[in-house]
Amino acid sequence: MLSLLTIFVSAFVVGLSGAIAPGPVLTVTISETLKRGFQAGPLIVLGHAILEIILLALIALGLGPFFEHPTVTLIFLTAGGLVHCISESFGYSLLSLIREYFVVNCQSTWV
Repeated sequence: MLSLLTIFVSAFVVGLSGAIAPGPVLTVTISETLKRGFQAGPLIVLGHAILEIILLALIALGLGPFFEHPTVTLIFLTAGGLVHCISESFGYSLLSLIREYFVVNCQSTWV
């Protein structure tokens, strides 16, 4: 029973740390919410859940040791780092898009 509690707590902490830190998913959520409205949030959550379910199924089917291999880990870390760097470089353009939205649609003077 203690191992289930350990798994739950560690999964909660990892999930919370991912939710607290702004990153690519937050950027997409803000951008798509400005375009599509409320429905964008649940769609993004669904897409993320599908990815998590697929990874969980692959691990349950026995591919856990594959994902633990140092070369595979390096590939995933490198790809994730590249995606993060690319998405962060578009952060400024996202802020410009938000500012333009408020200036045009809300007649705001916020700049």
